[in-house]
Amino acid sequence: MNGTDSIVIRDEATGGRASIAVARGMNCYSWLPRGEGESDEVLWAEPGFAGGAGRPSGSGIPILFPFPGRIGGGRFTWQGRTFELPEGDGRGNALHGFVLDRPWRVSSREEACVTSTFRASRDLEEWDSLWPADFELTCRYEIGPNTLSCTITVANPSSSVLPCGLGLHPYFRLEADHPDARLELPVTKEYELEGLIPTGVQRRLSDASDRGVQWPLAARSWDNVYGNLGGADDRNSAVAVDGARGRRVTISWDRRCFPYTVVYTPGHRKAVCIEPYSTLPDAFALEAKGIPSGRWSIEPGASIEATVTLSVAAM
Repeated sequence: MNGTDSIVIRDEATGGRASIAVARGMNCYSWLPRGEGESDEVLWAEPGFAGGAGRPSGSGIPILFPFPGRIGGGRFTWQGRTFELPEGDGRGNALHGFVLDRPWRVSSREEACVTSTFRASRDLEEWDSLWPADFELTCRYEIGPNTLSCTITVANPSSSVLPCGLGLHPYFRLEADHPDARLELPVTKEYELEGLIPTGVQRRLSDASDRGVQWPLAARSWDNVYGNLGGADDRNSAVAVDGARGRRVTISWDRRCFPYTVVYTPGHRKAVCIEPYSTLPDAFALEAKGIPSGRWSIEPGASIEATVTLSVAAM
């Protein structure tokens, strides 16, 4: 597979289709629930994304691993060893991990689904200078009537503990300044940021109810980190209301896997990002200060599976 190739999966019942750029981080950059063209498109992507246009983190559904968000100064320490990571955000920080801009390997493909893998020791050059342990990700996309699911399995094939975090960064296409564009989010608290990195200080959102918050998008911008609702439900859901197209796009996720949400509005205002995170950004630095971060520690031979599902419905 080369940089211009994509895999398309289709739902036979509706004609819906999704396009995945396997060579650009297993990024699903287009989802047409009815297969009817741009007016039907749920995701925003740079034109020509599959062929190499635009930033890997700026289109479609980037997969963020082994850390979502930033690592301050690109430096962290684990079990006495310090790691120096490449700068990724123009501010001197590492950003969004190592798998979103590299080719994956397709392991199975059917009409409505595709599965691909990424293993650090095979697919990431000089991996052992970048991360404390080997890792293998398996990503399965499956399309159904008005739904698209992404199931990611994180496995530790090494002989040492794998510290890591996972996030998804979907760009939902909408006119952010439309008067009927809004967000419905299952969040209750916001984390203080300095240079877009959490300090560990959090505050209760004054307008949060027992169902979260509802915020208009018009004339507001975000690059914020939130804590999700607790409770007994296995899944949380958030909604991007697209008033211009008269639809609601829902994203749901495993609550126990993703206890944090990042909301981001790109400068072009043609999309909004609702991003489930398993861990706070800069987790290692927070832990060094005694602040819980949600970071996973996966034992040798163990794995974690998480599913994120998108669905679309008329308003």
